[in-house]
Amino acid sequence: MKMTNFVRKCLSVALCAAITAGITFALPTDTAFAKKNKEKKQSATAEAQQEGYLFTSANYHYTILCPQKPIGSVPAKMFFNDNSKRGDVIIFETFDNDIYKVKSAWVVLADAFDDESIPDLNKINEKDGLELLKKIQSNNGYAAMGIVDISDKNRGIYAVTAKEVEIDTNNDGNFDTVATSDTQTVVTFFRGNLGGRFCVRLIDNPDLRKAMVDAYKYGISTLREVPLKF
Repeated sequence: MKMTNFVRKCLSVALCAAITAGITFALPTDTAFAKKNKEKKQSATAEAQQEGYLFTSANYHYTILCPQKPIGSVPAKMFFNDNSKRGDVIIFETFDNDIYKVKSAWVVLADAFDDESIPDLNKINEKDGLELLKKIQSNNGYAAMGIVDISDKNRGIYAVTAKEVEIDTNNDGNFDTVATSDTQTVVTFFRGNLGGRFCVRLIDNPDLRKAMVDAYKYGISTLREVPLKF
């Protein structure tokens, strides 16, 4: 998909907002890979490392360190009213004490992608990585995305959703309308320590807060699959 001036403008605006929010990622420009940033491991995640709540998913067999004890969790299939969603919505804050009116939450989905859609990111080269990002971008309209280090030995695709996306409604190859959203989310696709395919999304309404983004970035690095016991 050829990038239009409108999309370039949206990317630029989103990038400025993301940097302000303290997000570290690679942009789909000259390279698909983020430069290794040692400071990201020394950022405002120290508190999360020392004080956190280890959430354990009995149904999907993983643990993840949360910045605080959640007020509750809901099966993703119930939250989204979609039986294809396998995972948990871990809720930290709500509006009006309504668990379905989420202010901040992590959506952790298991079996979120297949090898064809996202190959092993730890083995992919820069050229193929860039082509992969372009393909995903063309189908989703993320404001910014890149391949980043989840840990020293594991990479993932990190993306920020756009507030404005041009859409081709009649499939004639031309954009004819603009879809808008009042909020943005952060989403990461990566493989777990036992090979599971996870997607973890940060919901933070109405605007992404730096503290929540920092806690989320650290949280995804702590996700561990738990072996089944027979």
